[in-house]
Amino acid sequence: MSAPKLAATILYTDAKCAKTVQWIQYTYPNSTDCTAASVSSTCAPIALQGTPKGYYATSACVTDISTFGNTYFNKTVPQVQTLNTGTDCAGQPTGGFQVLLDACVPASSGESTKITIESTNGALYRSVFSDSTCTNFKDIQLYGSVKNSTCQNSMSISLLNYQGLFGVTTYTGSDCSKPAKVGYGVSLDTCTETSACTQNGVGEYINSVCSSQADLNGLATKAFAGSPYFVYQSYVDSQCVLLGFTSDIRLNTCFSTSPNDDGSIQSCNTTLSDDGSSITILYYSASNCQGTLVSNPSFPTNGGCKSSQKVFYSKDSFQAVGSPNSNNTDSSSSSNIGAIVGGAVGGALVLGLVAFVVYRVVRPKKDRLPFNNTSSSPPEAPVSPAPPIPAQPRSPLPVPATTLAVDTEARSVVTSAVTSAGSSGTFLVSHGVNEKQRDSVFGEMNSMASTQYFNPAARTVEISPAPTQTL
Repeated sequence: MSAPKLAATILYTDAKCAKTVQWIQYTYPNSTDCTAASVSSTCAPIALQGTPKGYYATSACVTDISTFGNTYFNKTVPQVQTLNTGTDCAGQPTGGFQVLLDACVPASSGESTKITIESTNGALYRSVFSDSTCTNFKDIQLYGSVKNSTCQNSMSISLLNYQGLFGVTTYTGSDCSKPAKVGYGVSLDTCTETSACTQNGVGEYINSVCSSQADLNGLATKAFAGSPYFVYQSYVDSQCVLLGFTSDIRLNTCFSTSPNDDGSIQSCNTTLSDDGSSITILYYSASNCQGTLVSNPSFPTNGGCKSSQKVFYSKDSFQAVGSPNSNNTDSSSSSNIGAIVGGAVGGALVLGLVAFVVYRVVRPKKDRLPFNNTSSSPPEAPVSPAPPIPAQPRSPLPVPATTLAVDTEARSVVTSAVTSAGSSGTFLVSHGVNEKQRDSVFGEMNSMASTQYFNPAARTVEISPAPTQTL
């Protein structure tokens, strides 16, 4: 039996259907193969209940569903394809949808959703937000893996065009001789290594490497060579549930950085309290950690959530390798450590910490993070500005005795959940959300135009929730 010939509805936000595609909907109305007469390349309005107006669409017949998205999404850009394939995902696809990795997709309920990758364990996560712009986090679900396709509730979930990871090392000066921070990000386009020392738009000197897997401990061990450092985690939500980014940052080193828009901060340093219970970030108005002290927020080293951020550190290990009062300051420095801060200053400075990585990972709008780097720029984010990649804390990784032994619990908070959830689609975070209401976010995408093709003559198509369809 030949595979059903599906129809595809391609959604845009511009009236000419010429800008970035928002998502692709696959349907098989009335179990009838798509024909040229039933689709149209004419760009026409399409209505989504509960979301702002302004969506447009074209339609086309699908010849090869494994490569169809490359016609509308660049073939070097990672995409997530979810298809209805029947019991045990053993049948031919009869519908589904396809979105860019890390793209914010609005739903008719007024909510929105996003699929992302945790760089350190290769897990795919689906996060749901209570608004249409992926701002107000609601919950998160294990959704698959970069290694192979996953079957969830008769839905085959595949990651297409995966480009791997990039590891970024930030240095203190223009010669890139003294590392200050290391981290991994997911490549949202072809990964391009930058072996040369390059300065980005916030004054940080960086280089990057492409990698098939993340080894943050190995990267930090090599970069810091026994110098004390701490683990920093930035979260999307205020309760520190939805992880945005993790990095290892060197202590007691002055960095030149200007992470905020008004330029009031030009450098910063980090110190550990005498009892090892907190780390303080010192922000200065001039370079070389001179001038006025602009702000000095502190964070508990036990991983307590503060201003959507966490810090992990072990004082015992720190004392074994150095003292917070030791002269470990570099006056010719540059860093993006300036993000670890809360309050009024913190909102802008979070951009500093993940500067280069966020540019590569999040596809910010052009006027949001004007970074300068040597790699190819990823496509613009669909729909609206999106927060950093949502994920879970990294899997446990051994820390050599010669380096800082950070709290291993911080590295394995969700490992057991990822392992036990497998492909069942179990939600890792619930917050008391009604299951049907939660699953309708993706269910409605699968039910769109389930009984009719997108007809440009009709000018609008309503997307209705499908409470019985769960993912």
